[in-house]
Amino acid sequence: MEQRYAHEISRQFGVAVESPVDPFNRQAHRGGFGLRVAPSARATEEFFAAWRSDLPKVRKEAVACRDYVMSKMI
Repeated sequence: MEQRYAHEISRQFGVAVESPVDPFNRQAHRGGFGLRVAPSARATEEFFAAWRSDLPKVRKEAVACRDYVMSKMI
């Protein structure tokens, strides 16, 4: 709101818009984000095949359950 509508709010209502988050706690922009390209069908199949083969070898049962549910949802 501060960046997008500050001028319009100031013009219409005569008040300056200030962020409720102080500058110290604001999120910092970490650089330019490029276009994200989805993995190929082959890479996706290889990923899930490796995931399936590693699932029985997981040391913690809770992690195995989580991964199993995630793989079924996807």
